[in-house]
Amino acid sequence: MVDEICTALPLDPIEFRRRNALATAGRTLAGNTYSVSIRTPEVLDKLEQHPIWKEQAEQKTRGQQAGVLVGTGVACATKNYGTGGDCSLGRVEIGPNGRITISCDGVEIGNGIGTAAANRVAAHLGAVADEVALARVDAFGPLGLVTSGDPYTMNQKLQDAAARNPRWVPAISSATGASTGAHVGTHPAAEAARVVFRFGLWPAAMRRGAGKFVRIDRSNVKFPPTNLNRSGPTYTALCGAVVRIEIDRGTGALRIAKAYSVLECGQALVPEVVLGQAHGGFAMGVGYALLESLPFYEDGPGNGKWNLGQYRVARGSDLPLQGLEVEMLPTR
Repeated sequence: MVDEICTALPLDPIEFRRRNALATAGRTLAGNTYSVSIRTPEVLDKLEQHPIWKEQAEQKTRGQQAGVLVGTGVACATKNYGTGGDCSLGRVEIGPNGRITISCDGVEIGNGIGTAAANRVAAHLGAVADEVALARVDAFGPLGLVTSGDPYTMNQKLQDAAARNPRWVPAISSATGASTGAHVGTHPAAEAARVVFRFGLWPAAMRRGAGKFVRIDRSNVKFPPTNLNRSGPTYTALCGAVVRIEIDRGTGALRIAKAYSVLECGQALVPEVVLGQAHGGFAMGVGYALLESLPFYEDGPGNGKWNLGQYRVARGSDLPLQGLEVEMLPTR
């Protein structure tokens, strides 16, 4: 729809997006203000300066001479992550022999949460964990946590009253989601490691390494205000892409010749994992645009008989394996 607007005006697609991009501290259609940096202008600048975009007229002329239709497309989008009521559990232990063990309640679903948790803990303790245990919802019994109410509808008065119980939290454990795995799922482990480092808990671990946990009542707590629940997620990641497509006039065969994607993801805990996810995301986008067909009613996938024989996903031959460039904006 944005491209149709740009064609009708007419106006350069990148300039149109630049004029209408959400500004820092601006409100989304849902009424919330993002609590992360909004770097849309930087992403658009990189797309505009990339050779794929700058050479589009030249490449179109080349295609005409060779009997090939050449088109260049650009897009920029943002995706929120988290729900405002997410929570997770993490535990970091250092044994008498210096062995580091991490336990998390998050589940590995292809998001690299175990590797991300190990890297975040290593940033505080200076060493990679010897063991990372995931999906350990049973490892936090000694905390004696309790919860009540609904974190999405609770008012401030009820939350303040409940928080006087040193064991109470708005929620104890959330389901693992792809968009919350690294941001939410690794945070408690990182904080536990920070406490170990900053407050010197490892001397106590040396003395009590083989004993039971000693539970300490909290003396102060500050949960996010409940009025944040009215506006939805406040975290988002931005991505832009420019793609060159070639179509053979004689056969109609389509080929993605080159593509450039720029991603603003904050701190990349494991850049290799982020790069892999960006490649996978690009392949999913190709599937959405060019391959997927989901008929309605009895002949569609809802009949329970569909598999990869009917539902085509992007393969290597559908992708610019040697012509895809992914860039992650550095943190600032």
